[in-house]
Amino acid sequence: MATGQTASQQVDSDEPLSDRVADQVEAALDVVRELLRSRGFLTCRVSRIGLCLDGRRGGFGVVRRKAPELVVYAPRGPKVAEVTVGAQSGAYLVSVAGNAAGAHPVPADQPDLVVKLLSHLSMADGR
Repeated sequence: MATGQTASQQVDSDEPLSDRVADQVEAALDVVRELLRSRGFLTCRVSRIGLCLDGRRGGFGVVRRKAPELVVYAPRGPKVAEVTVGAQSGAYLVSVAGNAAGAHPVPADQPDLVVKLLSHLSMADGR
């Protein structure tokens, strides 16, 4: 996470983010993405925007960025998890595919633990 303003100011993934916070979240996810790539995982960062129509001006009004996510696939292809950044904590939240029990929080300053968690789960499932 960059110093100063942190992604802990992020809100729910369906709520709009400022460009600055969205950029910081993307940077945090990119750190995890590179670590996962080095271990053979495939990833896809999903960035969404919302467009609001403004009938008074005859076009698009406001563009709102949504919280980015990192979708993680095992080296052999099945989806393993989704990684986001926590709304209040700024921690990485790892939601394991097929497990509705909730997300595993990982401290923001320890992105390598995300890789260890997913490597462990991937090996346990034979992915």
